[in-house]
Amino acid sequence: MELIITTKEQLTEIIDGIVERHLSSKAIQPKTNLPELTKRGYTQREVMDLFGLRSPVSVNTWERKGLLKPIIVSRKKMYLKEDIETLIQQKQLKKRV
Repeated sequence: MELIITTKEQLTEIIDGIVERHLSSKAIQPKTNLPELTKRGYTQREVMDLFGLRSPVSVNTWERKGLLKPIIVSRKKMYLKEDIETLIQQKQLKKRV
């Protein structure tokens, strides 16, 4: 292991460069797509209501089994309406009325 000695200004430049590269990468999604996605998706609570569930445990189990694929939007799990409709049509899960 090598010890590198830097000044405060050099360290600030290094950190600023790393942050700038990270922010310019495609890893960060622009917030402009959020309203469009929320119109096309369900929250975890809405999925629970749709299937008559009282606890999110079943929804989490469906995720682990690969039946649902969550999309994280502003720290909130969203499920695409198409995925929910596909589950209902395939009768992998029975919709409760």
